[in-house]
Amino acid sequence: MKYLLLLLLTCLLLFACNRTLEIPPRPPITENLYPIVNQKYRIYEVFDTTYNLSLSGGIDTISRKYYKKEVTNGEDDDILGRKISRLEIYEADTLTDSAFTFTKLWTQFRDASYAERIEGNVRILVLGFPIHKDTKWNGNEFNHTGLETFQYENLDTTVILPNLPTFNKCVLVRQRLSKSAINEIDTYEIYAPGIGKIVRYDRQIKTKNGLILNDAESYGYSETLIQHNY
Repeated sequence: MKYLLLLLLTCLLLFACNRTLEIPPRPPITENLYPIVNQKYRIYEVFDTTYNLSLSGGIDTISRKYYKKEVTNGEDDDILGRKISRLEIYEADTLTDSAFTFTKLWTQFRDASYAERIEGNVRILVLGFPIHKDTKWNGNEFNHTGLETFQYENLDTTVILPNLPTFNKCVLVRQRLSKSAINEIDTYEIYAPGIGKIVRYDRQIKTKNGLILNDAESYGYSETLIQHNY
């Protein structure tokens, strides 16, 4: 009996030693999801919708389609002593180089903790590192627009956009999502490795007695990548 138990124990030890351990897949390379490369650009097709109360008491919907170009161009020093990258924003009603007009200057920065987009004076933490399904952060930590918990909703998403190659291993960052009887909010961005942001969707609809309120309360906005040189 003693020898039988010894043999059983030996077999169990051998099985444990030969067991193949499953190593979880590594998350996407963090800096690869927010590349900052001089003279690189992305062009988006933009749909911007607002709602106005008409004189008759109804709702006038105003929609504008245009093109937005983001160009990384040079560096500046910020008040924190950091080297931040310039992100020039251009807009056009048609898709020709001569049609694009400079509209504003943003900046951007990436370190081991976050990727930031500074839109004017509003500093937004658009990505939090490490990229993991449980990673959450306050996207408005360094501005005064209120607490917003950003989080990763998908870490390995395939995205198909018109006239572009398929984007694999994309991540979706959920910025806002809520729904009530009087308010619906949905905001997210999708990032592709080696390119950066390929989609932004931002929609807020506020209602009262079943009717949409004015443009200060309700809007729709979307950006979809159509060209880039990354």
